[in-house]
Amino acid sequence: MRKLILFFLFLSANYCMAQTFSLTDTQVNKGSTYTTWSIYFLHNEPQLHDSSSYELNRIRDFLLNNKEVIIEVQVHLNRMPEELYGYDLSFDRAKTIVNYLIKNGIANTRLTAKGYGDTEPFDNEEEGRSKNRRVVIKIL
Repeated sequence: MRKLILFFLFLSANYCMAQTFSLTDTQVNKGSTYTTWSIYFLHNEPQLHDSSSYELNRIRDFLLNNKEVIIEVQVHLNRMPEELYGYDLSFDRAKTIVNYLIKNGIANTRLTAKGYGDTEPFDNEEEGRSKNRRVVIKIL
């Protein structure tokens, strides 16, 4: 019985760590995340591609509708030839998103940027590597 209870607690703890939210939610919990693959950047650059504005505006609208929410913008990359370059590029891209949100009415005190480079892959399989290039919005 004790092993079953410990297993349940382990599963519960892992579920809480992996909690997600939707941009249409009106109540979100600290630590929950929203992952998007719809924010694009120019190749090896921090500049946003024009096609990213729809998703960025959805994030902006979520923040405008949830004025108490503070977020961390996390950018993850695919494999990079140089580790330090990947951290720098992912951080610069996260800052670009933060700056976009600030320019569009979100207070800078509600936003934090973090770059992960390629250190936290979403998928290690060759055919799924493109999923590693993603943006995660984490509720702080």
